[in-house]
Formats: sequence, structure tokens, C-alpha cells
Amino acid sequence: MDLKTLEFPAVLSHIERRAKTALGAEKIRTLHPLDTPALAHVSMQEIASAKAYILAAKAPTFGDFFDIHPQLKDIKIARVLSVQDLLRLRRFLAQLSSVLKRLQSPPETLEANALEPYMASLEPLDALKKELEALVDDEGLKENASNELKTQKNALRVLENRLSQKLKSVVDRHASMLSESFFTERQGRYVVPVKQTYKNRFKGSVVDYSASGETIYMEPEIVGEISADKRRVEAAIDTEIERILTTISQSLHAHYEGLRANHASLGALDAIFAKADYAVEMNMEPVAFADTLHLEAARHPLIDPKSVVPNDIILHPDTHLVIISGSNTGGKTVVLKTVGLLSMMAQSGLLIPVKPGSHLPFYSGIFADIGDEQSIEQSLSTFSSHLTNIQRIIHQQTSRSLIVLDEVGGGTDPKAGSAFARALLDHLSRTNHDIFVTTHYPELKAYAYEHPHAINASVAFDKDSLNPTYHLYLDTPGESHALLIAERLGMPEPILASAHHYFNNEQSPVSDLIQTLEQKKAQLERERDTLHAAQREVDALKSSLEAKTADLNAQKEALTDQYNRRFRREKDALESAFNQALEDLKKSAQLKPHEINAAKEALFNADTDAPTAQKDPHDYQPGDYVHVTKFNRTGQLKKALKKGQWQVMMGNVASTLKESEFHYIDPPKKIHQPAPPKAKTPKKRVASELDLRGLRVEEAESLLDKYLDDCALAKQPFARIIHGFGTFAIRDMVQKTLAQSSLIKSYRAGQGGEGGAGVTVVYFE
Repeated sequence: MDLKTLEFPAVLSHIERRAKTALGAEKIRTLHPLDTPALAHVSMQEIASAKAYILAAKAPTFGDFFDIHPQLKDIKIARVLSVQDLLRLRRFLAQLSSVLKRLQSPPETLEANALEPYMASLEPLDALKKELEALVDDEGLKENASNELKTQKNALRVLENRLSQKLKSVVDRHASMLSESFFTERQGRYVVPVKQTYKNRFKGSVVDYSASGETIYMEPEIVGEISADKRRVEAAIDTEIERILTTISQSLHAHYEGLRANHASLGALDAIFAKADYAVEMNMEPVAFADTLHLEAARHPLIDPKSVVPNDIILHPDTHLVIISGSNTGGKTVVLKTVGLLSMMAQSGLLIPVKPGSHLPFYSGIFADIGDEQSIEQSLSTFSSHLTNIQRIIHQQTSRSLIVLDEVGGGTDPKAGSAFARALLDHLSRTNHDIFVTTHYPELKAYAYEHPHAINASVAFDKDSLNPTYHLYLDTPGESHALLIAERLGMPEPILASAHHYFNNEQSPVSDLIQTLEQKKAQLERERDTLHAAQREVDALKSSLEAKTADLNAQKEALTDQYNRRFRREKDALESAFNQALEDLKKSAQLKPHEINAAKEALFNADTDAPTAQKDPHDYQPGDYVHVTKFNRTGQLKKALKKGQWQVMMGNVASTLKESEFHYIDPPKKIHQPAPPKAKTPKKRVASELDLRGLRVEEAESLLDKYLDDCALAKQPFARIIHGFGTFAIRDMVQKTLAQSSLIKSYRAGQGGEGGAGVTVVYFE
């Protein structure tokens, strides 16, 4: 694999800069093409899952303090760790919990999470974390790490207080004997600066001298015994600290495998998220492995995304040789490097800058001969150097390789170089290799028409602006445009005129063919533009028709609504008049009550909101709704009885009725009452950021809790928590509080324009 020639290390360098840990950076730095398509596919799925976390702002954070490789070495051999080692391990376990919590809340858009094996391999080690948190905090070893340590620390404070009082009294009483009125510490003992002349009169022991010898630092006799007691207590404290460190180191030794496995998994996750971060920035996608090369909108990843020109590099199953021609600086070499580099990245399990749906073969070898490889040290010309590379490729090629050759046969006599290039391509194309070559030789362009598995391709050149467009066109050979480029660069007119004369008289049949093809290509492009214009007209007519259809539908709905309202008004008026007539009839006693109800039902059974009667006969089933004529009530069949009778429930009353006494109706429609509107809670105006710098942890935590509640009540979407850098105590408290809060949707470290690691950005549910 020609990794360096195709700039694969440069891609890894871009990814490595995104890693947050030394272990993650090492994994990226040593990345290489994998052995099987299955391994590459798994890696791509892991990166795609991490990409989904990043796009949903749910990616875990990997801190610089994460790497515990030196501590693991000591833990493995049960060496006693220092307090600083314990602090690093405590932060590592806190980071482990944070990463695991973020991974366990995947984005909703993620259907299959390829990071689940890493989540399963991470062991929280909560007991060990709790044990370390009981011993150390950001300031170091806690005073209450043990009862003995706490007792000795209290005793030390008492002795230091007594010493201070005694020394102050000595300074006050003997101020005239002292060169300055203060006390200090020299060689672990408390001393006062005594003038040389009072050396024998001052009661105490000589500890040190000043540089001039005029001042003698003496320990007053009155504090000697207290100082000795202080030293004994300090020794006891050191002994207790050593005991505590030994005990916790033994406990850590028992957890070595768990710590090592967690460290490895987090390093691998850091590398995966670094690859995903690069993929997000460069708009990269996973690809499949297939028998043919099919890259849509392929882009070189090392070219600025704002200026790179995407190209479709799509080969027919029978095509294995692509001969690319065209002007100098037109992008031919970029196409070669793009094909080779993207293939190498995919086989290394990386996402590549293409459209979704792209695929390519899994090559057994990827080889390249690109650029001017002239070597003065080895006495090799450009042509000789190319031959050396090509000979290596011939010997190393395997069953299915990708071979890219820049200016094949160049650097020597054109006639001989062209003949050699054709012979080389004859040899290489006998196998199933995919071969991309660039050339200026007309003979090779003609060779592509003769070869059954070869096609021409060209990079476009704008003759009006005399600039390359960097677009790749398959099935079309290109011209070098050397004379046009010479004219653009200001070559003298007599030379250009003479060159045009020679060119026109010596132009080969292949050049004539190229000109004819370019004319046909221009004609096809004009026809394509005409078709596009017609398509735009069709789309405009379609949009107009859809708008008119929508307008007619709206008019239809308005008329229907108008008709329904008119129908209800007329029906209500008719029913009111009928009810009045019924009242008059009841007073005259000419009709019986059930006859009146039957007449009323017959008149108003067309009500669209009432149950609709069905024509008999009907195959009745338990649960059917029926209308009981003689009672003018709706009932529901409970169970069938003998002789065509049914038990019918009308409300809470069960009656036995014959089928002739009722008829089937549709079930009554359920009327859904709209829910009462929710009371709106007035929003409270809350600042968009909270500054906790300069506060103690307890003060900052109280302010943070209240601020989060206020933001949630005000339905604020996000906020900035400014905690600064310092010892990270405030930052750790902030992240711990955010991780435990049910109000928080996600949070992340600030970016360059937001305050960096001194700021945490919070998003609310």
C-alpha cells in the first residue's frame, strides 16, 4: 500500500489533532488498511454512530486528565501510589461515569448503535470511585481520610497555634535583640533573627546564619519542646498518610484489570469520536464494498471543502482502465489521488467524502506512481524513477488491485514513452485490476477506444477564461491546450504564430477525433439545457395546477360548511315548529304518547348526528345497538333467548323483547369534549449566563441549583455556565450537578468563541 504517496498520513494527522487523549491519538496515528471488508464495515458503523451523537449534541467529553497509563504500570506491580496519582484516578473514574452516562442516552435518530459493545465493556467501578472520593478531593488528601489522621491534624493545629503565640511573645519581649521583628522557619524549625552582638545573651539554639553573618537565626529555648512535639506529630501524620496510601494502593491492585479495560475502551472511544468529528466537518459518509467502483460527488479530503470540486467517478462493471487527459493544472492528478486515497480510507474503516449510496471494491493492494520522482542521489532520471516504481508495482500486485499512474510513459521520448505505456497497460489489464492513468499522449487516447475494458476521461477546461474547471468527464478525451495556456502566460506573438503553424500541419488523426467529440459534446450540452428548460416549464405548470387544485378544494370546503350551517338552521326551525304542533296535539288528546314519539322519530331520522336505522332483516349479534319502537329508546343486545327473543339493556334496565319490536341501528358516535386549555405560567426573565468564578464550591453549587430552576421555569432553551479553569473544582461540581439534573437535556464544553474549557453550555429539556 502506497500510504505516503496518496497522502494517507496527512489525513491521519487531521484526525489525530481531534483526539483528546494520548491513547486515542496513538490509535489514530497507527491506523492502517484492515484485512477484511467486515472489519472495515464495523469500524465505519462505529464512526457513523459517533457522528449521530455529535450531530445531536450528545457526544461525551474526553478530558486531558484521562490518560492513566503511568498509574496503571504502578497499580499492576502494587507499587504505593502518591496523592497526585489518586487525584488522577478519581478524575478518571468521574470521567468514566460521565462518558458512560452520555453514551446511554443515544440520539433518537440512531436506530442501530454500533457503540453498544464499548458501553458493555465499560465497568463503572462505583465502589472504588466512592472509596477514592472519601480519601481525596481537588485539594489533595482529605483530613478525615482516617480517624487517626484527623486526630493528628487537630493536634498539629493546636501545637502550631501555641508556637505562634510563644514566638510572638518572644519577638515582643526581645525586639531590641532582633534585627527584624518577625519569626520564620529555617531547616524545619521556627527561628527569630537575632543580631550578632546578642548571640550569647539570647536563650536559644543557633539554626542558621544570614549571608552577611550579621544575623543569626536562633530557635528560642521557650519553643524548643513545642517544636519537638510538632515534629513528632508531623512524623505521625506522615506515617498515617503512608498507611492510607498503602491500603488504597492494594485495593487498586485488585481492580487492575477493570481499570486497564476501561482505559483501553475509553481510548478507543476517543479515537472513534475524533474520526467522527472529522467526518462531520468534511461531510463524510460510510460506503459499502462491491465489485464495481461507484463514487458519487467524490471530494479530496485535504482540499478546502469550500473550494473542492466534487466529481462522480462511476465505472461500468466491464470497465477497469480509465485514461485521463486534459490541460496541465486541470486536476488530473487530483482525480488519481482522490480515487486512491478514498479507497485507502474506506479500507481503513474511515468514512469518506462522497454521497450516500456510494460503493467500491475492497482491493487487495493499492499502488501509486505519482509526481516527479527524479533522484539525484541514486542517479535516476524522472523516467528511470517511474520505471523503478512501476517495476515494484508489477512484482507486488495481487488478484484485485487499484493502480494509479501519473503521466505514464512520461519523462522520455514521446514515441518511445507512448509505446512503453501501451505495452504496460496491456500487461496490467490482463488481470482484474482497476487502473487509472493520466497522459498527454494522443496514442493512449486512441488506445482507450480500441481496448474492450478501457474508457477515456478528461478534466474540463474553459476556453473563454483559459482556466481549468476541475470537473471530470467520463467517456470523453481531453486536449492539453498547451498553446492557449502559453498565450495566457504572455508568450510572444511570433512564437505563438509559429507554434500554431506547426501544430496545424502536424495534428494527428487522434486530435481531429478529439475535436469532433468535443463538438458533439457541446451539442449534447445544448440539447440538455433545452430539456432542462422544458422541464422547468413543466414544473411551473405543475405548481400552478396544484395551487388551483388547492384553491378549488378550499372553495369546496367553504361551500360544504355553508350548506351544513344552512341545513342545521332550517332543521332546527322545523323541529321547533313540530314540537309546538306536538304540544298542541297533546293538549287536544287526539294522539297517544307513543304514536307522537314514533311520528317524531320518523320525521327526524335523517339527522346526520343520530344513529342510522338499518333495513331488516339483520343478523343480530350480542352487542348490537337497536332502537326499541314502543319505548322510543336505544338499547344494546346482551344475549339471545328462545323463540327469537333477546335480552335488551336500555340504560340499567334489562327487558325481554322480540326481534319484531326493535330494529338495528349504527352504534352511536362518541362525542369528544375538548380538553380545557392549560393555564399559562408567566415566564420569568432569566439571564443567559451564570458566572461562578471566584466563589467557593458550596456557594457556587447553591447559586447553580437556583439558576437551573429559574431557567427551567422560564423555559429557556440554553444557558452558559462560566466556571473558569483553576483547579477544576467548580467545573467538576458544575458537570456533576448537570449530569444528575432531570431538567438538563445535554451539555458540552464551550468552543473557541464561547470561552473554551472555562465555560459549559447547557441545553434544557
